[in-house]
Amino acid sequence: MQFDGETPTLGDGLRIAMSRVYSISGMRSSSATVGMLLHAIRGSLGFVGRLIVGLLGVGWTLATYLGRAVLAARDLGPIEAIAESAELFKRTWGENVIGKRVWASPLC
Repeated sequence: MQFDGETPTLGDGLRIAMSRVYSISGMRSSSATVGMLLHAIRGSLGFVGRLIVGLLGVGWTLATYLGRAVLAARDLGPIEAIAESAELFKRTWGENVIGKRVWASPLC
């Protein structure tokens, strides 16, 4: 609404959120399920297993970081929102997160 020159209100935000309550619930359920599975697996593994599960958890967190924003902007299901979130994150910050340097400054 803001991009269209309108001034959104609290009521507008709540109305949009309620219209997407099933997508939001699905996203929260999938995030909770993956978190519980990773926690359960981590408890039964040694140091290397815990390290791998920890890295998977970080990857999941990064992939779903923009999921709620995607749900607010588009009318998608939870799986599509997670995929879009991962793609947006990869395009925006992906190379910096994995350690590659991307120098955008003309001085470098």
